Amino acid sequence: MRGGIAVPNFMPQDTAVRVAILGLAQRVAARGGRLYIVGGGLRDALLGRAVHDVDLSVAGLSADSLIAELPGAKRVGNQFPVLRANLGGSVCEVALARKELKTGVGHRGFETVSGPEVSIEADLLRRDLTVNAMAYDPLTDRLIDPFGGRQDIAAGELCAVSRAFGEDPLRVYRTARFAAQLGFTVARPTLALMGDLVPELPSLSTERVVREMERALLAPRPDLFFRTLADAGALGAHFAEIAALRGVPQPPRHHPEGDAFEHTMLVLQCAAEMSAAPDVRFGALVHDLGKATTPEEELPFHPGHDDRGVELVGSLGRRLGLSTQRIRAGQLAALRHMRVHKVHEMRGVKVVDLLQEAARTTLGVEGLAIVAHADGLGRGGDARRRDGRAPLVELDAARRAVRGGDVKAPPGKKLGAALRAAQGEAVERRLQELQRV
Repeated sequence: MRGGIAVPNFMPQDTAVRVAILGLAQRVAARGGRLYIVGGGLRDALLGRAVHDVDLSVAGLSADSLIAELPGAKRVGNQFPVLRANLGGSVCEVALARKELKTGVGHRGFETVSGPEVSIEADLLRRDLTVNAMAYDPLTDRLIDPFGGRQDIAAGELCAVSRAFGEDPLRVYRTARFAAQLGFTVARPTLALMGDLVPELPSLSTERVVREMERALLAPRPDLFFRTLADAGALGAHFAEIAALRGVPQPPRHHPEGDAFEHTMLVLQCAAEMSAAPDVRFGALVHDLGKATTPEEELPFHPGHDDRGVELVGSLGRRLGLSTQRIRAGQLAALRHMRVHKVHEMRGVKVVDLLQEAARTTLGVEGLAIVAHADGLGRGGDARRRDGRAPLVELDAARRAVRGGDVKAPPGKKLGAALRAAQGEAVERRLQELQRV
């Protein structure tokens, strides 16, 4: 207990790793330096998660002295020493404490200073968010938290360490990604700092932006990535097609949740609860992009938004450098998500065509069913109780149960047509069974 607050054990769970880190800490101390555990491991421990990946920072030593204590380590990076060392069977990154000086525009416009004179407090000051700006001394069992990271974790809030946050535009996307991963809100002053960085966002490489987006899509709350960017006024810098959904009206009777952006965020959240597949989550994100291009005279209704969405998904995906498979999955979600809700009105052969179209993409039949189901759930209120999962998966099982050997027809086009008709009949029978339930 410190100050009446229980402090978790910040050391890794693996005994061999713990022993190796303590041994290195003792050798560093013997040379006049100090070793600290830093980064996400401390944050995760305070969140009640097991500590596995460990980053270490060493203050008070020169680069040569640090390297001498880790003779088998591999050096990475050019500006300052970062060593990847095997400690007790686990690869850990060990870096000298460092600080950065802003020298130019963008994410790379920095000069890095490291050496025995850089304290751990100076190292923490250069970090982005308070929840990432803590250090733990394993020799004294002391948590160093000069900026209140522990309190911000307890409050579920992301706060910039200092105004130096505004020196690196990549922090806009990192902060949004942390919101998605941790389920945290972003403090208003930090949102303001993010907004101030918007003019510098075009200086970032698309690859770095997409890397943060991809990590956010895999997070428990991917919608918070885009919500946070929107709140900071930064969504349009790289995600213009998504930003265009803000303020787009929808029919209140069918969409009491609000505009097309709010609907999209709810759909993404619901899809994330049902699937961890990134293509499914991306499909949910882009399923309604076409609503942003609805002619004003047709609002709040959106006839044809499914067709219009196909090109918008393509332009967004190509600009971000996404894979062809990811783009096609998103385009299928945009084009066919409404049709899923109407399978009970379709002829069996048309349902077969829809199932085959989905099966040819990485979204798949189940992924398309999830996007469509999330589309129904993403309306706020009691929609979660009203809507049921579309029966696509069961219909696809009925389709696949009928094979070419079950059909009497000569090989070639006639066999294909006969197989399609037989599968359509099987799908119609299954639909009738489902409707009787």
